[in-house]
Amino acid sequence: MSDTTTNSTTISTVVPAVPQVTPKTTINAIILEDEPNNMELLTTLLGKHCSHVNITGTGVSVADGVKLVNDPNVAIDVCFLDIRLKDGLAFEMFKYLNEVTFDVIFVTAYDEYFQQACGYYSIGYIVKPLSSEDLIKAVNKVRTYRSTTEMAAQKTGLDELLKQLSSKDTSGRFPIPTSKGYSLVELEDIIRLEGFDNYTKIYTNNETLMTSRTIKMFEKVLEPLRFHRIHKQHIINLNNMKQYLKTDSYVEMADGSKLPVAKRRKTSFLKILKASPFC
Repeated sequence: MSDTTTNSTTISTVVPAVPQVTPKTTINAIILEDEPNNMELLTTLLGKHCSHVNITGTGVSVADGVKLVNDPNVAIDVCFLDIRLKDGLAFEMFKYLNEVTFDVIFVTAYDEYFQQACGYYSIGYIVKPLSSEDLIKAVNKVRTYRSTTEMAAQKTGLDELLKQLSSKDTSGRFPIPTSKGYSLVELEDIIRLEGFDNYTKIYTNNETLMTSRTIKMFEKVLEPLRFHRIHKQHIINLNNMKQYLKTDSYVEMADGSKLPVAKRRKTSFLKILKASPFC
């Protein structure tokens, strides 16, 4: 008798501890990991929870990765990539590739900054120590087919991620993903951001951009860079704020816009303002 035709409690109705694997065709994967224990754990978890993943190659270095990717006999839909490999940072591999025709999932113990950056560029990652739940979620997002546009966007995202992580600079140009590709804007030119469901509108001194990134994602990346979320829909560049009117609880920005400060965000916002040496 199926589960849908009885009200009795059976073992089959117990919610599993990890998410279910989405049924897919075979996914071909390579793994680059220089720690034997981590390699063994990842291989074991894939075999146990993601049996449709076929490991077509493994390596311990950037050189191994380039060799595997360039080997016409090695099929690759996804690369599980440790950050630090035997001969350097894994990012170096992409300098030797003209295009990236596979998905990338970083396996990382890196800090939150790296994880936020991966999320911004829509690049997958799982955090060490590995968990079956995180692994299944990551594998379920792997694509076995990519258009030329998607492959180009993937390569651009990886290149920009490398640049950003290499400098962690608060100045310079910031890449904004758009429907046409990427627009590069100066951080100091961004006045404010406005969220619309899964999209964000970015107002700069020179133009207005629309991107398919949530405002929450921008909040994580930009908050350390003198930006602050004052409302569920609004992030402002504090350097481009003209004034704050506490009686009406709104800010006026350099472009003349007036934005409300949400009650639940008011305390943190005022804390920033009061940190000024003139307060």
